[in-house]
Amino acid sequence: MEVLSAARKPHDRRREAAQAGQRAHQDEQTRLIGDPAALREHLREHYRLREAVIGSLSPEGTTAFELLLDATNPPDVDEAAALRDLGRELADHLPFSLHATTPPTVSNHLIEGLAAHYLHEQHAQIHGLGEAHGRGPHVRRAENQLASGALLGCLAVRRLADNAQHDERALATQRQRRAAYLQFREHEARHRAREQPLSTRLRHGPETYLDEIDAHWLRDCDACNELTYPNTRNEIDGSDDTPAYECGFCGSRELRPAGPRDA
Repeated sequence: MEVLSAARKPHDRRREAAQAGQRAHQDEQTRLIGDPAALREHLREHYRLREAVIGSLSPEGTTAFELLLDATNPPDVDEAAALRDLGRELADHLPFSLHATTPPTVSNHLIEGLAAHYLHEQHAQIHGLGEAHGRGPHVRRAENQLASGALLGCLAVRRLADNAQHDERALATQRQRRAAYLQFREHEARHRAREQPLSTRLRHGPETYLDEIDAHWLRDCDACNELTYPNTRNEIDGSDDTPAYECGFCGSRELRPAGPRDA
């Protein structure tokens, strides 16, 4: 008996180790399914599991899923509910193993509610930034994207506040340039009118030349949908008749002559 007992000990130890490993696996699976924050961290850590989930989702669902993983605050009510649903759907693959034979999949509808939640949140964030910093090009582009039903991605969300502050500073510069330009424009229109023969001056006042002046000096930035004024008074008053233009918002020099519009 002692010989048989000694022979069984290695087998018993292997069985006990396997049982302990199975219990640990089940405990970790239960923890991940029941703890949204822990599951989010698990998804962040396991690239293949994350990519498998993304492969099951629509483009909008993918953006919502990426926003969920990118969030730094504790999961809110909607995020926690989505993570619990994901945990139950992925239960057989938790904790994730590189040796899984069947790739994990999830139903796209699990993320649809979360996408609507983020869309509402982003609308509120953009509205707040517009109220605080003005509706510059970045805010307007974000508004247009959300109005189409498309979520802003992680990088765009992270940059929103900085971009809105940048546009606020640019708006201040824009107002200064506009004030300087309008002063020049009025002076230039009167000057051109005075150079005309008396008969012409009697028929056409300075306002006749405003469109001509604008066509020469103003530019449109297609990227920002903003009117671009000459950068400084020196460009207006100097001898260079074709100054270099640069959009005050995005810095682009790919500008085109402005079409008819209010200066």
